[in-house]
Amino acid sequence: MSETDGRSAQLIELARLAAARGDGAAAMASLRQAVALEEEDFGGSRPEVLVALGTLEAESGALAAASGHLRGALDRQSAQLGEDSPALADTMIRLAAVGPALEVLETAEELLRRAARIVDPAGPALPALLNDLARVLVRRGDNAGAESVLVRLHEIKAAHVGSAHPEVATIVAAL
Repeated sequence: MSETDGRSAQLIELARLAAARGDGAAAMASLRQAVALEEEDFGGSRPEVLVALGTLEAESGALAAASGHLRGALDRQSAQLGEDSPALADTMIRLAAVGPALEVLETAEELLRRAARIVDPAGPALPALLNDLARVLVRRGDNAGAESVLVRLHEIKAAHVGSAHPEVATIVAAL
């Protein structure tokens, strides 16, 4: 392990501890230092560090910074793993969540559609992802598209929890 790797690991651990005690500002400061250190010594930061920083920034309302870090993470992950790797879905979802707040609805829709194609269809992420996609489509004025997504979501939820479940009733009400 290089000196930079060791220092970066220490900063990331400090960020985890700060986040665990509810000090998001200290966590972001440590992660920003880790990113700067990695960029200086390696020409770029690791995607997982960028995702952690972008997530904290989004939670704190620093949406433009979050978008930049999450986009950087997604670009690096895509280059390392390929455009269709299921491992990209989490970063896509996080980046798409920032889009509506920044009024970048088209990008959010594109990211959510890409994530829906590559995420595990039987996994727990798909229902929330489809719900987010339906919300973005409604905000874009594409009610027919939102309805189509909600029908798919209804089918998935009804198959998993039964048609009488309250979550399914909520989807039906949205239709």
